[in-house]
Amino acid sequence: MATKSAGIETQDNGTTKVVTWPKTGTRFTAAADVGLPVKLSPWGDVSVQCVGTKGTSFAMTVQGSNDGNDWCTLTDLNDDAISLTDVVGLNLQQIAQVPLYIRPLMTAQAGATDIACILVMRRNNPSRT
Repeated sequence: MATKSAGIETQDNGTTKVVTWPKTGTRFTAAADVGLPVKLSPWGDVSVQCVGTKGTSFAMTVQGSNDGNDWCTLTDLNDDAISLTDVVGLNLQQIAQVPLYIRPLMTAQAGATDIACILVMRRNNPSRT
């Protein structure tokens, strides 16, 4: 298992953050590779996507925690577990929950997999016109 740090970029006058795991270095290449958690609040609108080379196959889940220690798999708006698999770039999913912390976890991998995980977080900004 390798732990991947996150790069965080702020956009749209501070109303959007783009988080990319890994920030630098080797992407997710093996089962049990995990991204270091990022703090989610006050960001309420969250989507996730995987990009890169899938090898034979891969599966990535997105986990959330309110204490930073106990993690559970997050779900989409249909209450299905977030599972980003095989179709790189075409697996954009909206996340239903808003935990304090969030991280990606590669749960399965076969072949020469080389994946990055991108999370986009938005918040309302009533002062924008």
